Amino acid sequence: MLAARYAKADEPKEAARAMLLASAAAYVQFAAEPGKLADSLRHAEAASVLDPQLGEAHFQASKTRMALGQATDALPALRLAIGRDPSFAVRAGEDPDHKRHAGELATFFGAMREVARSQLMVDARSALATHGASLMRWAALEEQEAVVRLRDLADSACRWGLVELLSHRAHGRFDADVKNLATAVARFETADAAARKAIADAARASGERFGKDAEAWPEIASHPVWVRLSDVRRSTTLGDADALEVAARGLAQDRAELEGFVKYVKDVAAARMAIAEAATAATARFGKDAQDWPEIAAHAAWLRLSDERRSTRLGANEALAYAARGAAADRAELDAFATQVAASLRLERVSVRTVSKEEVTAEEPIDVKETYQAEEPYEVQERFTETVILKPGNWFRNAVSEDLERIRTVTKTRTVTKTRTVRKSRTVTKLVDHETVVPRWFLVSKGGGRQEVTLTHEMITVKPGRSQGSGREVTLTRAFEIGRYAVTQDLYELVIGTNPSRFKGPRRPVETVSGEGAVVFCNALSEVFGLPKAYRGTGASIQCDFTSPGYRVPTEAEWEYACRAGTTGDRYGELKDIAWYDQNCWSTTHDVGGLQPNAWGLYDTLGNVWEWCWDWYSCYPTGTANDPVGPTGGENRVYRGGAWRNDAGDAQAGNRNDWAPDSRNDYLGFRLSGSLP
Repeated sequence: MLAARYAKADEPKEAARAMLLASAAAYVQFAAEPGKLADSLRHAEAASVLDPQLGEAHFQASKTRMALGQATDALPALRLAIGRDPSFAVRAGEDPDHKRHAGELATFFGAMREVARSQLMVDARSALATHGASLMRWAALEEQEAVVRLRDLADSACRWGLVELLSHRAHGRFDADVKNLATAVARFETADAAARKAIADAARASGERFGKDAEAWPEIASHPVWVRLSDVRRSTTLGDADALEVAARGLAQDRAELEGFVKYVKDVAAARMAIAEAATAATARFGKDAQDWPEIAAHAAWLRLSDERRSTRLGANEALAYAARGAAADRAELDAFATQVAASLRLERVSVRTVSKEEVTAEEPIDVKETYQAEEPYEVQERFTETVILKPGNWFRNAVSEDLERIRTVTKTRTVTKTRTVRKSRTVTKLVDHETVVPRWFLVSKGGGRQEVTLTHEMITVKPGRSQGSGREVTLTRAFEIGRYAVTQDLYELVIGTNPSRFKGPRRPVETVSGEGAVVFCNALSEVFGLPKAYRGTGASIQCDFTSPGYRVPTEAEWEYACRAGTTGDRYGELKDIAWYDQNCWSTTHDVGGLQPNAWGLYDTLGNVWEWCWDWYSCYPTGTANDPVGPTGGENRVYRGGAWRNDAGDAQAGNRNDWAPDSRNDYLGFRLSGSLP
């Protein structure tokens, strides 16, 4: 009460709620103190004065008066509450205080229902009368939901209860029905005007859309649909229902039918053009093949595709059928046949020898005689005097001696002039014969066609040495060759005739090749170059002859030695600069040689694709080893290097992995190797 007293001047609605709470509190106390009902009534009426829109306050006042036995005075307050919210009528019917005066309440509700029904019935009839002409014009309006309700109210609304009647008005449903009726009438009127306009517009649009076609093709001009659509007067001669029906169905149907017919006429013309274009395209696509390979030139599909006159000789339906199916089928058939021819091609090597004169400058030895001074020894005899003791002396006598003349030989030196032959060199220029042997490669078909191709692959020589890493020390005592790049798709396809790779590109590494497939390729390439095959046997019984000069895949030790290129760490450079892996590859392989090589010039040993090695997989032995080639047998072969789909942890020189030798995947390729004498 204190809060309400202070708030009623500035916040009357909040004060009204406070007074309503005080009324409710006093009401619940009247059983103990009967005088509280008067307080409850006073507070409820004060709340309704402060906020006339507070229906709960009016209902509380009505309830309190009913409890006090003042039914006649309670009903006006109840009317105000129901006026704010029709649901108070339901609450009054269930409230114990109101039920005590059921007779007065029933009479009150009956009167209220009759007033509400009469008002709605009058208003509904007025709304229907406003649009009477439109309702008579378009029978479809009677099916509108709003019209059905308004008709029910206008007739009597005898089925409607008090709450339903009051709610229909209070919640705006009646006004919505009136508005929806007006909207529906406007829509039908607009639709009629739009229908007639659409018919006229359709005639004009048909003239714009199909007029030139009708002029160009007599069969279109005589078509009955064109005759109907091009009639502008139809928009005024049709009745209301007919205009709506024609606009809703006839125009679309006629237009669709004419569109279909025009399309058919144009399709026939386009088909004839497509046949002629197919002949031109076939010549561009297969003309060179037909010149090179006699079997293609004689193929029936090529003869049909290359015949430009067929476009005028075929009937309309035949032209459509051939353009839609035949040309594509012939092209597919010819593509397949060209693929078969390509698969059957064999490589033929021709060695071309050329001899040319070449001027060569060289150092030539020559003998030259020269004199020189030298010291020469010689012997000379000379005389000298020698004292000889004849008798030696003692304590008692002197010695007796005699001087004798003697001769002796003495060696002396003298300077003399001598002659000697000295080997010297001089620069001379000569013309020598220079012989060059150049291999040329030709693809040869069974029909006798020939086409020169380029067959290249680059190998580098790796000298013997020692490799440290992976927990052991390996010494390679023999030099060997290894491919600068992984085997590319263009080389593989040229030798084998097919390309199994998922990520196509001539300079991308070939992938989806099994370890056994790599062996097949190596032997095939050895055969192309006339080298002894390094492999013999098949499957698990394949053996490698490491003394053969033929192509093979590297051993695990060779691969790691070549990959490290003298380094001992996990990688020979920054990973992003040397390897395609999951952080920089965009989920695909890349052309070989696109990143930095290692110190020996090898590209992509890490990343791009894993590379098959020869060794059967087993636990990596520690310690030292010379020229290891792995176990003599096993279940899986080793592959090395990491790939485009793997993370940085796999792209390490010492990382190992293994798989069955007949396995294939889009991240598995290989690199060539070979033994040297």
